[in-house]
Amino acid sequence: MQKGSQDMTPENQLKSRSSGDFIYLEIAVWSFTSILFQLSCQRWLCCDIRPLVFEQTLPLVASLAGLGSGLGNRNSGPVLFFPIALFLLVLSSKLAELSGLANQHSAAEGSFDWHVPSPTNEGILPLVFVQFGGLIILLALNFAVSFCMGCRLGVLLSKVDALKGYTLNALASLLGGLFAFCLGTMAPLPAISISLVGLPAIYILLGTEFKALTKVLCSVPALLVPLLFWHQTDNPKPSFPQNLTNHYAATETVWSSYQRIDINRFFDGEPPPLPDSATSSPTGWVIRLNRIVDQILFDPEISVDNLPPDLTKACADSKRLDAIGFLFGTAEKVLILGSGLGQGLPAAKDNGARTIDLVEIDPVLTNMSHRINRQVIRGVAVNYICDDARHYVETTNKKYDLILMSNLYSQASNLLAAGSRLDTNCYTSEAFKKAKDRLNPGGKLVIAYPVVYPWLGERIFRTLEFANGRPPKVFQQSFHMASKVPTLFVMTESAEESVTSPSNWSQILVKPRSNTPVLTDDWPYLYVRETMLDMPIRMLFAFFLISSFVGARNLIFTESSKENLSYFFLATGFTIIELQSIEVFSRFCGSTWLSSSIVVTVAILTVLLANIFVTRASSFVLSNSKAIFLALAIFMLSNLFWSSNDLIRVFSARASAVCAALLFIPAFLGCIIFSAKVKASGDSSRALSASTFGAVFAAVLQFSKLFFGIKSLSFIALTLYLAAFLTSQTARTEKQSDL
Repeated sequence: MQKGSQDMTPENQLKSRSSGDFIYLEIAVWSFTSILFQLSCQRWLCCDIRPLVFEQTLPLVASLAGLGSGLGNRNSGPVLFFPIALFLLVLSSKLAELSGLANQHSAAEGSFDWHVPSPTNEGILPLVFVQFGGLIILLALNFAVSFCMGCRLGVLLSKVDALKGYTLNALASLLGGLFAFCLGTMAPLPAISISLVGLPAIYILLGTEFKALTKVLCSVPALLVPLLFWHQTDNPKPSFPQNLTNHYAATETVWSSYQRIDINRFFDGEPPPLPDSATSSPTGWVIRLNRIVDQILFDPEISVDNLPPDLTKACADSKRLDAIGFLFGTAEKVLILGSGLGQGLPAAKDNGARTIDLVEIDPVLTNMSHRINRQVIRGVAVNYICDDARHYVETTNKKYDLILMSNLYSQASNLLAAGSRLDTNCYTSEAFKKAKDRLNPGGKLVIAYPVVYPWLGERIFRTLEFANGRPPKVFQQSFHMASKVPTLFVMTESAEESVTSPSNWSQILVKPRSNTPVLTDDWPYLYVRETMLDMPIRMLFAFFLISSFVGARNLIFTESSKENLSYFFLATGFTIIELQSIEVFSRFCGSTWLSSSIVVTVAILTVLLANIFVTRASSFVLSNSKAIFLALAIFMLSNLFWSSNDLIRVFSARASAVCAALLFIPAFLGCIIFSAKVKASGDSSRALSASTFGAVFAAVLQFSKLFFGIKSLSFIALTLYLAAFLTSQTARTEKQSDL
């Protein structure tokens, strides 16, 4: 009886697929789907459920924690809960959408002032508690899915040759990253990639020795995931602006490469139902990016006089806002950054523009703008440029009479949990200096920004002042910098150029507080209120720290603690370089999940190449480890003395490739040392487990950039590699003395 019950343990029940070539196939499958899930979550959950914008590193951390747990404990039991957790995660996201939680602002986005208790917070307190209830459930399920996959992968890696398994894991992860990247650039629904994640669960479970009923109960949830995704819930129409609510047609939702886009067409009469409303000629469009109203555009050909009374004022206000960038005179050559649906096109044409360049990173919005403004652009040279605004300004040689940033305030938080958005790198002093260089004599840079909080306006003002050497002119229709009406910041090409107040606008005097930071490429966090961690990020900080300590305490602090600490420090340093590279690379490709995907793919490729190198030259690496550590330190120090602007100036179109090489050469050197040590280790499972929890700990250390800037991560990585060298040398000395 005891023998029979022993055979039914989760470990024994999964053995039928864990022998021979099947174990390597299973390693490949789990590695592929794990990275696919991590990258898909960045694109899906963080755009679809607004309160989750700050948790983008959680799937990676959970997967690493599961991998370390599997390597250390060698228990496959958690994998049985993977399909159930995936099903519950998708179900919870649907319930969040139905309940309205998906549409709520995140507490990390300024809806709730965590630092300054005041009467204005009282009304939102109940909402915050409701948010956090649903948020904790979604975070727990998100963690469970990645942890279960990582745990099973760790058990499998503990059963095979360390270097072979490590190499196969890197190769399959590389393919999974490339697959996720291709799916994202083709912009299908995230449901496709998330649904594909559930397929391995069925494959694994059907090969176990569970009873038929157990197999069905565990397999059915994974099969239901696609059905849940394809079931479209009713997407509510926007409640803003109020005078348009009775004219909206049904919502049409599309996914671009970067964000969720909800399109509401409105009509001057009774709106037709879908699909007729999608082919009819509407009065205008309201665009919600990641579930928040971002852009409103009336048909440029429609006259205000022909509209019903409830739309007349809305149309007049909209057209007036679209033209605010042209209040300071005519301009023949115009550049509009963050052009959206092309709201500024009619005003640019009316103010004498002969050449208009529209730069918009989202291809869906670019295509919509081209269709909507076909009649407007007649007689004007209009160029639609699908590119990141910062990247275009850095690389173009064209000069303009007017550079307008009127829709460049993104609602998409697509990078790591530090207030990074699509427009983060467009408001730094380096970006403003480049924009000034693109102005013709007498040209102007006009920024129309809705300064909801005074400190946002103060930061833009101080950064413009630092970049230009003199304060910009600031205009408002109200006399304070806390209004939803855009504030106009005007920077001229020369000090002699005068700027007068437009009609119905007043020039205001801005006196930034003494502690107002200048936004730079090293600290570009416009939306981080203070150089401190707000409440949601503190929660993740504590969670990462606890996960790292609890998982690593029995794996590192053992008799061979110094050798294990060496693995720990090597992996932490590598992950720090990876996270820093995401921030740096975003200056070339935009602060998007695609930048993250590219960097993660390059990091996996670095690991793969290091493993291949070590299979042929492990003895060379071990005998020359001091020289390799020295070369690593030299490269890390050199990375402190170049900037993205330097690379673009010297290497032009090849700057991004050179940037990747400079960042990942020290990572490659660290990887070959790590792989050589793993190959020579007598306990590869403990080595890999210690390294995975080192990577988890790196997720904590990366928040130091909020205090000291992005380059501080280079110092941290260098310190970690130095600690790895010292602990490795100490462990080798102790081993030789024992002999």
